[in-house]
Amino acid sequence: WIKGWRDKIAALKLTKSESEMVQRIGEGRATLEEQGNASAKVLGAIEVFRAFYDEAYDMAARAMERNG
Repeated sequence: WIKGWRDKIAALKLTKSESEMVQRIGEGRATLEEQGNASAKVLGAIEVFRAFYDEAYDMAARAMERNG
């Protein structure tokens, strides 16, 4: 599972500034409007990371439910 996500994230080939922008937006420290120059690459990366976090959160929630 982790290797698959690592490969997907590595395939994004984000620059340092693109990665920082994705992180700021994902953490809610910035909005897309504030980051007006967000490229299609950054927008795609936001979707990939959102899918990762959603899946990881669901897995953790199921594990907590199973284990009380």
